[in-house]
Amino acid sequence: MRTLKYAFLFATVTITVLFLFAQSCKNYKVNTSVSTNIEENITAEIGEDENITVNISEDENITAEVKEIEKTFGEVVVLTKKDFLEKVFNYEVNRDSFIYEGNLPCIIDFYADWCGPCKKVEPILKELAKEYEDKIIIYKINTDRERELARTFGIQSIPTYFFIPAEGDPLSAMGAMPRESFVRVIDEILLKKPEDGSL
Repeated sequence: MRTLKYAFLFATVTITVLFLFAQSCKNYKVNTSVSTNIEENITAEIGEDENITVNISEDENITAEVKEIEKTFGEVVVLTKKDFLEKVFNYEVNRDSFIYEGNLPCIIDFYADWCGPCKKVEPILKELAKEYEDKIIIYKINTDRERELARTFGIQSIPTYFFIPAEGDPLSAMGAMPRESFVRVIDEILLKKPEDGSL
């Protein structure tokens, strides 16, 4: 890349010198079309190299995004405030209405490490994350570490769960829930399956 730029500068200087020499000698004619073609070819090569660089960086960004998405499938994902604003709801921007930032429905588990009922439900959520890995995302938020999120959403008892469909308003539930209750909410509210289970 740097070599091509230097080549372009060298060609430009050479063309300028030839032009001045031709002006002083009058009888000497410089084929400016050839010189122009040299400039255009060098510029084109530099331009192509820059495009290649941009394409490579775009591919790297896409790959990083795909890897980030893949991490959420089949796993319960821990959220920080920053993650929450980017992936769930940016309440700092949208103060009047709930706008979900995700593409798949999600469950958010507000928990704490010392919470007994939270620990009982934890393996259930892990199982559901794998069972519904390409249909929903399950997040968890540590209320001791993310006090602002807990305060913003009025979390007074844990565990508390938010059920957020891809479209529509979120629902909440407090207290430990059995697996059957989670499955029912997922199927009937988040995925909106018919009651008979047919697709």
